[in-house]
Amino acid sequence: MAKLYFYYASMNAGKSTTLLQADFNYRERGMATMLWTAALDNRSDHQAIESRIGLGADAHRFNAGTDLWERIEAAHRVEPLACVLVDEAQDTSPRQWDIINALTGDFFAGETASSKLRTLFVVGDEKQSIYSFQGAQPEVFAETGKQKQIAVRAADRKFEPVTLPLSFRSVPEVLAATDLVFEPLRGAGRSSGSEAVVHEALRREAHGRVEVWPRILKDKGDAEQITLESDWTQAVDHLRAPAVVLAREIADTIKAMVTSETNPARGGPVMPDDIPVL
Repeated sequence: MAKLYFYYASMNAGKSTTLLQADFNYRERGMATMLWTAALDNRSDHQAIESRIGLGADAHRFNAGTDLWERIEAAHRVEPLACVLVDEAQDTSPRQWDIINALTGDFFAGETASSKLRTLFVVGDEKQSIYSFQGAQPEVFAETGKQKQIAVRAADRKFEPVTLPLSFRSVPEVLAATDLVFEPLRGAGRSSGSEAVVHEALRREAHGRVEVWPRILKDKGDAEQITLESDWTQAVDHLRAPAVVLAREIADTIKAMVTSETNPARGGPVMPDDIPVL
């Protein structure tokens, strides 16, 4: 018997935590699993997959040149896999999906499909896809889920699409702004299909604010006269460069906040260490 769990959710909704819990549960029952995550995801200093609540585990890392078929098939020959778990699936390329599909094809069809419980567990969120330069196509995440749903249910197996709308770290205003931005894309290759995605904040009493600033563009004179190509003697950080203009606006905004605004989370004035710049 085989199952497919297909998770999609916002940032800080506990996707990695859920994956690590599933991995632990399978291993507790004496079943073999393999954890994979993107090599470029180097946020953790200790383990390859690490959740914000402190759970972590070692995992295999893949990049654009990783031959997933060779690596997993070799492990499969030593000990048949009971479960394949894919984290950050929105950054998986079509070629890598082909390999995952080949490795798990007999989970839901053929003689091995009914021999024992075998599971494909996938978590991801298209809104967080940032590795298109490596071939990631987030719309393939949703399409793969649809194809798997058809195959799994045709084999009379269990398919569980699970949404995780609760965010543990963000605040209502930020989540509402995110939902508003992605609302026009409803149904456009999204895992949620035509349904609206509405996120909830666990920290309902926390406060937030979202500001949209206008783009800063080079004016026509700058574009014609002050570019690295037309005037190589001009400093890259000249006063009218968009990056310098933006930096000045950020500095002026922070100065105004520190001198005149109150931090509603603690009731005191805004302090410099309240403000991270990413």
